[in-house]
Amino acid sequence: MVAGFVTGLLTSVSNPVYNLRIDDFGIRLMVTTAISLAVWVPVLFLTKPENDEKLDDFYRRVRPGGPGWRRQRERTGLDPAQDLGRDILRVLAGLMILFGLMFFTGGTLFGRWGVATIAGVTAAAGLLWLRALRGRGSSGNERGTLHAT
Repeated sequence: MVAGFVTGLLTSVSNPVYNLRIDDFGIRLMVTTAISLAVWVPVLFLTKPENDEKLDDFYRRVRPGGPGWRRQRERTGLDPAQDLGRDILRVLAGLMILFGLMFFTGGTLFGRWGVATIAGVTAAAGLLWLRALRGRGSSGNERGTLHAT
């Protein structure tokens, strides 16, 4: 994060000593991403992973879903409180709502009624899908609250 911040700062602000400013946002974003990647990959491999006790403690408190937590699930004997697959579907439904409303607004403002209609239907479908996803499942996190065990 520090590498990204410093790179972003140096490529965004003019400096009389060294001018590394990049005016094109796309190029500046690619340079910042490349330098951040060049820093975090070696740091990833040069630092020790967290110990199992700390990961187990985190898992007991949060109980995240997904395949990356299989070892902690087996070690603690606790099922995840979250369903990663359903959460991804919720994100997709939310994106349908977000982009549907955004294009609906633009289509309406510019008198593009075909775009507005399709976008409105997309937003409504996303809303219905999200409501249906909220009603399904057996996790303890149905209404956004975690229940301690």
